[in-house]
Amino acid sequence: MKKAYKTGLVLNNGYARAFFQVGVLASLEGKVAFDVIVGTGMGAYIGAVLASGKPISLIETVARSLKPEDFVCPSCDDRCFFTIKPLMTKLENIIGNPIIEDLPKKFIVVASDFGPNTLVLIKNGSVLSAVEASMTEPGFHLPYQLNNQGLADGSMINPFPTDIAWDNGADTIVAIDTVSQHLRPFDENKDDLSFWVKNAKPGFPQLWLMHKNKIPWMEMRMMETSFTYAIDNFLDARQPEILIQLEEAEGSLPREAFIDSFDKINGLIDLGKTHGQKILPRVLEKLQQLGI
Repeated sequence: MKKAYKTGLVLNNGYARAFFQVGVLASLEGKVAFDVIVGTGMGAYIGAVLASGKPISLIETVARSLKPEDFVCPSCDDRCFFTIKPLMTKLENIIGNPIIEDLPKKFIVVASDFGPNTLVLIKNGSVLSAVEASMTEPGFHLPYQLNNQGLADGSMINPFPTDIAWDNGADTIVAIDTVSQHLRPFDENKDDLSFWVKNAKPGFPQLWLMHKNKIPWMEMRMMETSFTYAIDNFLDARQPEILIQLEEAEGSLPREAFIDSFDKINGLIDLGKTHGQKILPRVLEKLQQLGI
């Protein structure tokens, strides 16, 4: 009997840049079917919609309605700066509150245990809880408590979890990388504070004072660069069969869009659609060559 090949989809974080994934997936919808979906951070947020069997148009509609303020909603807890509850409410409005085991597609959320700094793969339980845990960013949000663990974004350990998809049954992988940033020189900076720090200023003046003179942007560039190198190492070890990167897309936006460029979401979605349509023939040809 001929083996039924399974196609995996891997979505990494990228924060604001991750909305490029929405546009690409809109172009692939109805033409490429995914059996295993793995996501971390914002990639888990977007992946949850697909894994639930919902059309990508639903997350696109929500994404286009998002305002930068939705990502920096002040927390009532004085132990952290922000909460992502508004974003989670929007996701719940799309998919409800399903259990991972009941989804029509295999879904794996990548998180990390904030204490021992170990990788955590969430394969069962509430989809919303799993996604919220993976979207939790240390320093901005409280660690998400799940199964007696304080969880946070899995990108800190595995920024491009293609290996997780292979290990969980995927034979062929379509991987969308919105994190890597080779186009921007390390010392390139902006003349402004990062979006998160600017919005934390009223409630936390000490943070603003501590992060004057572009220091937060340098910190962001260091984080961006470290993630880029880490992803390069993953890709050097084993390339996914189909790799789609924001950096490949034509135009200036791949370089101009920072991880907190929440004002560029519409442009990133549109760019993803354009790029997705451009590469669709190559993707279909590759899948056909692989016998899928």
